Amino acid sequence: MRPSALFPLFLASACSAAAPIDTSVGVPAPLASAPAQAASAAQPTAAAGATEPAPAWKSPPPPDALIGELAQATRERRDEILKELGTRHGGAALVAALSALGDGPVDARWVWQHRVFDAIDACADPRAADALAARGAELGAIAPRSKSADPAVEGERSLRGYARTRVGLALADLGDLRALPMLVERLGVDPTVAFAPERFWENDMGGHLSKSDSLRVASVRMLSELFDANPSAPASTWVDAERAVFAWVDQKPQPHGNAMRFLARVRSDRGLRALRKWAFPSDPVPKVGATPPFPVAFENAQMALTYMGLADPKSAPRLVTELTRKPADFDGSQDALMNGGVGMRGMAFRALGYGAASGLALAHDPASVDALWKVARDPKTHEEVRQTAAEALGSIGDLTTLRIALPEAVTHSSGVTPEEELLSVLMFTTLAQAAHPKVAPDLLAVLERAPTGKLAEQAGLVLSLTPLEAADEARLRTLVGRAPARAEVLSAALWASDVDVAVIAQERAKLSDVELATLDQALFHTSSSTVRGPHAPERISRWAARAHAYTQKTKSEMADAGLRAGLGGVPPGGAEWTRAGLRRALITLARKGDAGAVQALAIWDVPGPLLALASGDGGVPEAVVRAARTELSARWP
Repeated sequence: MRPSALFPLFLASACSAAAPIDTSVGVPAPLASAPAQAASAAQPTAAAGATEPAPAWKSPPPPDALIGELAQATRERRDEILKELGTRHGGAALVAALSALGDGPVDARWVWQHRVFDAIDACADPRAADALAARGAELGAIAPRSKSADPAVEGERSLRGYARTRVGLALADLGDLRALPMLVERLGVDPTVAFAPERFWENDMGGHLSKSDSLRVASVRMLSELFDANPSAPASTWVDAERAVFAWVDQKPQPHGNAMRFLARVRSDRGLRALRKWAFPSDPVPKVGATPPFPVAFENAQMALTYMGLADPKSAPRLVTELTRKPADFDGSQDALMNGGVGMRGMAFRALGYGAASGLALAHDPASVDALWKVARDPKTHEEVRQTAAEALGSIGDLTTLRIALPEAVTHSSGVTPEEELLSVLMFTTLAQAAHPKVAPDLLAVLERAPTGKLAEQAGLVLSLTPLEAADEARLRTLVGRAPARAEVLSAALWASDVDVAVIAQERAKLSDVELATLDQALFHTSSSTVRGPHAPERISRWAARAHAYTQKTKSEMADAGLRAGLGGVPPGGAEWTRAGLRRALITLARKGDAGAVQALAIWDVPGPLLALASGDGGVPEAVVRAARTELSARWP
């Protein structure tokens, strides 16, 4: 799960010396930049009701001339051509551009392939699947290292293997099962054998590929993406992939989180046995005074406990045991870990608690509520474990718990100690994760009386995420322009209701400069928190349409900027939403006639889906075709 937007920055700072072990399960996104910075980076968008019509979209001419120009073009011109191919022609044209340099030097072609594949990934055009599959077939299976050791032969072999893997990764990003054999092939290739340091150009963002396993790490991550995109595929589809994943894991000093994620999805007997072994280690917890290194067993446990909740919800009682394993009298808070020689012991309890709470959030076990509640309230438990427990409580959504959480959140919001402030934030975190309609009346009661400030903003954020019943929406309408916290109520009204955006714009014009700053902050923080829960695509679609209308009426891009930050923070691999999975969900909504999904994709700056929708292929509704063309014309004229 991603850290809640309500979690205070002071806690993130305090915990920086002991950041959570990377589970590859929703790796926390970087903190969003300041709202003002995000707004300044916002790009133009189009929306229904715009005061100035966007230029008419025209289908571009064939890309052959542009591709033919690449071989002799300067680097700057090549960048321009790649951008034009990706934003006007789409993924298939970019695939054709892979061969633009012909039989030039292998190092130049490697760099070019790398750049073009990055452009293909950024474009994310679902229409490119056939061209990619054809390219992969043309390259052929990854060849073993040549016995001739001829540098030219080896360079060509390495380039073809690299390109085939990039084809597989791009296909998997589109959810196409033709990627499967390409990814499985890569898992069987040792990077220290496949790549050579003397071929200095064989590198990516992780460094030289002979010293990095980044291609296999990405391949395993995308196996999970393929599984999610093809839920009806028979179990036999994944047999070879699982075998390859286990072979890869056996070569590593410890299992990678991406491997655990894939095994948790496949749920084979062998995979479950491995996950249980990693999640419930027999190793003793380090004693007070223990010195580094940190035991690998507990690093593994944090990841595996999370995935046990996904793979086997019946394991919830064992997850509760690990969650509460810390003795009650042991102080495992961040401040305590910095003193007294308890760091290794405390970090072990933190790893177990963080992983178990994350797993319980995925298991949705109501029987774990009491244990999670106790951990969330315990000042001697590490703050990150408490946050994760609070999120798990929200994911389970027990109404009795939520009705206790809100009064506590309100009471502690006026506290003067850091612990009281933290308790308030944790309770609001639970409420935001749950987004339960039955809590809305109590949230509205808070907004009816709370002055502008932290309490009103947090109550407004939770209300914005919560589906409202008709009576509650009518009640929110009455608060617009009348509640003490005018700015926070306007933010909630934009996201949670159907109040006319023109009315919201009129009320915004009445705010003071201080209130305007408060409104901008509330809009940004709320809209950047939307990627949560099973109904995130529908919420994002609705919010995108509202954000566009707000931008057109007010000329303020803060709502768009927050959505852009939230979408940009979606992890490539996670237990809830991934970039590719969310993108596919929005495309599906758009194909069903949801123009808000088109606007969300435009905010996200992914041209490929817009180009596919604008083409009208596959029975796309005419209103969606027009919306996609309008967005393309506005953003990439």
